[in-house]
Amino acid sequence: MPSFAEARETLLNGNTLSWGTFGGHKRGTIRLRQPGQRRLLAYLLAAGMEKLSKQRKKYVPSMR
Repeated sequence: MPSFAEARETLLNGNTLSWGTFGGHKRGTIRLRQPGQRRLLAYLLAAGMEKLSKQRKKYVPSMR
């Protein structure tokens, strides 16, 4: 299983991240093919949880 840093770099580089079965969850893969997807992930990672928590009500009404 990759570390958080390895998973982050894999996704930001546009490569496929794979994981095996873990704790009852199925194995799977994800790849951020489009540059916009990678830019969004980079923004979210850089923003920090506190900033995102304050903004969620504005952008995601269902998370209130």
